[in-house]
This record gives sequence, C-alpha cells and structure tokens, in this order.
Amino acid sequence: KKIFEKYQVSNSVIVQTKSIDKIGTMIDKSLSLGATNVNSLNFTLSNHDSLCNSLIEQASKKAAERVNAAAKSVPAKVTSIKSMNVSCSDSTPVRPRYQVSKTMLMSAGANSDAAEETSISIEEGVIKLNATVSATYYVK
Repeated sequence: KKIFEKYQVSNSVIVQTKSIDKIGTMIDKSLSLGATNVNSLNFTLSNHDSLCNSLIEQASKKAAERVNAAAKSVPAKVTSIKSMNVSCSDSTPVRPRYQVSKTMLMSAGANSDAAEETSISIEEGVIKLNATVSATYYVK
C-alpha cells in the first residue's frame, strides 16, 4: 500500500493573442485570479509561412539574376536548374526579461495587496526571418 505524503499538481493554460500590448494586463489578471506561475512566454509570427514564401521568392529571383550576370560575362547561357535548396528560419523568438510568479513578487518584500497591484511589463523585440536559396544551374 502506498501513502502519498507529497504531491504536485500542474495545470497549463495556453493563451494566444495578437494584442501584444495587452500581454502584461493578461498576466496581471491571471495572477489576480490565482495563477502562481507564468512562464514559457513565446512570441511567434502568425503569418510565418506566407512571409517565408515571399522571402524565398525574392531570394530565388536574386539567385537567378546573379547566375545570369555571371553567365553573361563568361559568355554562356543558363539553360535550367539542376538543384535548389531553400530554407527559412526566424531568429530566436523574443523572450520576456523575467519569469513572473506571485511568490516571486511576495518574496521581493511585497505584501499580497502590493503583489496584485504590481504591473507586469513585457519588453518589445523583433523577430527576424532569414531565407536562404542555394541553387545549381546547368550552363551551356
């Protein structure tokens, strides 16, 4: 027979929003309603795929322009593409400077009323997309 002396219960809630300016208020409200920890904030692009496709298209056009410029100077003619590798990635997503928990606010010397009045702020940041096109062409 097992008797549990200690146990831990976790519950995660995922919130998605396009109102980045309201994130601090959302965290404040969560803490006031009983949440004890807020962590793993992730910022991603909602239109990631369409932006990547656009960047890959631009990079592909530049690759074609450059191979044609090089072929002109030799002289040669580009006939077709042998192979093409494309990729698109974003920079490390912006992270908030601090993980916030009600216990952290209270251990910092605030009483429970002050902890509820403490406002959480999220620093602004930028997510950069990078597209890479590596192409091999047949030249005649």
